[in-house]
Amino acid sequence: MLGYKSLSEDNTIVTPSAKGVLERTLKAAIHSLYIEALKHKPDQGKAFELTTASRSMEKTPRAWQLCHNAIQSCLVKAIAPRLGEVTVNCTIPGTDSPLRPDGVVTDEAQKKIILVDITVPFENRTPAFREARARKLEK
Repeated sequence: MLGYKSLSEDNTIVTPSAKGVLERTLKAAIHSLYIEALKHKPDQGKAFELTTASRSMEKTPRAWQLCHNAIQSCLVKAIAPRLGEVTVNCTIPGTDSPLRPDGVVTDEAQKKIILVDITVPFENRTPAFREARARKLEK
C-alpha cells in the first residue's frame, strides 16, 4: 500500500495543503503558553522595565558586580589604542579627586581624558536606576 498506515478512529488525517497551517497553529499555541508561563514568574518584567528606563547603577550583590566587571573588561578591550592609555579603577590623573572611575583613557598628546563609568542596576527596578543615575551625575 505504498507506505500508508491504517488509521484508527482516534486519528485525524491532515492533507498536505493543511499541514503548514497546522504546524504554524501548533507552534503559535506552544509559544503563547511559554510566554504566559514566563509572565507569571515573579521576576518577569524587570528587564523590560529597566531597559526602557535609564541606564544607571546602585550597589549590587556579587553577581551584579561580576556582570559589571565583565562589561568593564569588554569595554577596555574595545577601546582603540589610538585614543590613549587606558587605566582601570584608578584615580583621575592630574586631579586631587578621590573618585575612581571604571576606566580612564588618557591622551597626553591631545591633553584629553575620557572617563568611563559603568552602571549595572537591576534588582530594585526603576527607583534604583534613578538613584544610581543621580549618584553618577554627582561624581
